[in-house]
Amino acid sequence: MSQDLEQKLWSIASGIPFVSDYFLQASPARKLKKENLFSKVFETYFLELGSGWGEVAIAMALQRRNTGFVLMEKKFDRIRHTIREIEKHSLDNVKILCVNFNWFLADVFEENLFSEILLNFPDPWPKKGIIKKNYKFQISRIP
Repeated sequence: MSQDLEQKLWSIASGIPFVSDYFLQASPARKLKKENLFSKVFETYFLELGSGWGEVAIAMALQRRNTGFVLMEKKFDRIRHTIREIEKHSLDNVKILCVNFNWFLADVFEENLFSEILLNFPDPWPKKGIIKKNYKFQISRIP
């Protein structure tokens, strides 16, 4: 990806029309580290790609309070819904990154941060060949 295109994509990805304490801010200049994700350090970290309405991660976060959950979602209505659920359950172990993971997955996080990664029905659902070539490749690039 050219540097010009990457800068344009980052400007699109960082244009969130509302503010929340549950947002993580990513930038091309620095990768997110475990010390910068939450107000405390957790035993393990979980990444959900395309978290949708947040129901899977919220249910897991309620059961696993010693795990930090990072959700990547690009659709604002789904993010707003997820934030309401986080607030409703007073969860301090869930954060949201409003970035299209197709663009920046391997560029956002420090190495060896996540012990688990979940990809649950990406939207729109791509064909089988695309999943094999794209998502598995992207996930394998997360050191």
